This record gives sequence, C-alpha cells and structure tokens, in this order.
Amino acid sequence: MQRRRKPDNLTILIISSPEEPIKHFSLPRWTLKAVLLIGLAILLVAGYFSLEYYRNLQDLAALKREQELYRDKIQIFRLILYSQQEEIREISQELETVQTKVKEVEELAMQVRGLAGLPQPTITPSSQQETVNYSGFVVKKVAQELATAQKLKEALEYHRADLKKLKDSLGVRLLKIPPEKRDTPEKLRRELALLAAAPTRWPVDVKPIITSGFGPRVFMGKKEFHTGLDIGVWYKTPVKATKAGKVVFAGWKTGYGLTVEIAHEMGYSTIYAHNSYLLVKRGEEVKEGQVIALSGDTGRTDGPHLHYEIRLNGKPLDPLVFLSLNVEEK
Repeated sequence: MQRRRKPDNLTILIISSPEEPIKHFSLPRWTLKAVLLIGLAILLVAGYFSLEYYRNLQDLAALKREQELYRDKIQIFRLILYSQQEEIREISQELETVQTKVKEVEELAMQVRGLAGLPQPTITPSSQQETVNYSGFVVKKVAQELATAQKLKEALEYHRADLKKLKDSLGVRLLKIPPEKRDTPEKLRRELALLAAAPTRWPVDVKPIITSGFGPRVFMGKKEFHTGLDIGVWYKTPVKATKAGKVVFAGWKTGYGLTVEIAHEMGYSTIYAHNSYLLVKRGEEVKEGQVIALSGDTGRTDGPHLHYEIRLNGKPLDPLVFLSLNVEEK
C-alpha cells in the first residue's frame, strides 16, 4: 500500500464575502514553524526583561529607603555633634577657670617663697602645659580636653604637696622669730626677709661633725663664750663660702689663725677660721659655694677643725639656727 505524502506547502484560504471569489495562497510549511519560534522567543525575552524591570524597581525602592535612613542618621549625628560641642565649650571654659586659679596659686606660692627665702621650683606642671586648641573635630577636642584636665589634676596635686611643704617651712621660720618681732605684719615681713638673706648652707661638703657648739663652754681650762661652731674636719678640707658676698678680711687674726671674713647682704657676715691656706684676697667678690680656703689648725686650737661664725651687724648668732633652715628646705 502506498503511503500518502504530506504537501510541502500550506494553503491559506481567505473568504471576504459570498459574492467575491475565494482567495488562496500557499506558504512553505517551515514558515509557520519559524513564526511560532520567533513569537515564542519574543515572549521569553519580554518575560525576562519584565522580571529584570521588576527587580530593578525593588532595588530602587530599597536604595531610597536606605538613603532616607542614612539622611536620618546624618541628622541625628549632627544633633549629637552640636550638643557635644556645646558641652565641650562649657568644659573648656571651666578648665580655663581652673587653670587660671592654679596659676594664681602658683604665683602666690612663688611670692611667699621669695619673701621667706625658699628656693623657687624651676619647672611646675602648669608651666609645662600647652595651650589647648579648641578648633577641629570633636573627637580631637575631647582628647585635648581630657589631656588638659589630667594636667590640671597633676598641677593641683603638685601644688597641694608644695603648699604643705611651704607651710611646714614657714612654720619652722616663724618658730625661729621671737614673738615680739612678729606681732605686726611689718615686723614679720622684715624678720622673714632677714631669714631669707641669711647663709643657710654648710661651709664643708663632708658630713659635718660639731666638736664645739655656740655658747658658753670651757676651753683649755677656761670658761668662755664660743661665738661659732667648731666643725671637725681634717687638714686641707675645702672650705666654701656659705653665701655670695665680698671678702672684707683675709689674713692672720689673733686666736683665729688664718681667717676669711665675708660680708653679705642685710648686715650678715661669715667667718672661717683656723685654715691652713687661703684662696681669696680682701676686696674679692665670691659666689656661694666657692672654695675660699683649706682647713687646718692655725691659731688657738687643740687640733684640726674649722671655726665657722655667722654675725648680724657684728653680733654673733648661732649658726645652727640658719643651718637647720637648709635641712628643712631639702
């Protein structure tokens, strides 16, 4: 039996009306398949782009939400920065006030030290402070303010300890001033100035050994008033000026042997006796701590030592009164 073959062409009939003849034309069969495939491809591409468009719309909406959230965060951060700047400005003003008070305390302490003759500190915490720059980023400002606050705290601790030491030193000085000489501010000021001008260091660097003190004593079987201190030192020990001044005597003095006498400010003078060799001459200006002689046993002695005197307007005073001040200041 013979198999029926499908036609290669597809016939299309077009009937417009009963009166008109039927129109027909034929197309190859593969054309219909191509049209169907192209239509399917168009549908797939349109679906893909529609899906991508929908996804892009969702991403855009999410970006807008993030942008709004970011804008809100920026606004909040600005408000925080503004409030912190206000707080920092207030803290800065408070720190400047405290810093001013610290400097006032420091200046007052320096004035009292000058009046009492106490040594001035070379460096204090407040003098090491740097001026704080209050411009710039808030975090930097906060760090600067914290650093300044720490420095002020250290300065206050320093001045608290310094004022306590100053109070103790002034107490020692007040005890050395007779009550009748400190019953008025003028008298007290003069007596403090006298103590400030007095020689307070030891005339030798070796550990001092006092072999005879100031006041009445028996020497070589006779009662006498000892006008200074006898400091036990061996031959040729360097003898140093205990205060800057001018040499008014350098030579031999009866009983004292080879002697140096130095005049200082406010009527003070110091005497260094029984030396073996003199290193200065009369009229010479000497500095505090300058070596002026070498110790010995010249004059009326019973062995090598240094006789040291402090006089005020020619009147001998107990050197230990002033040497003890030097101990308190250390």
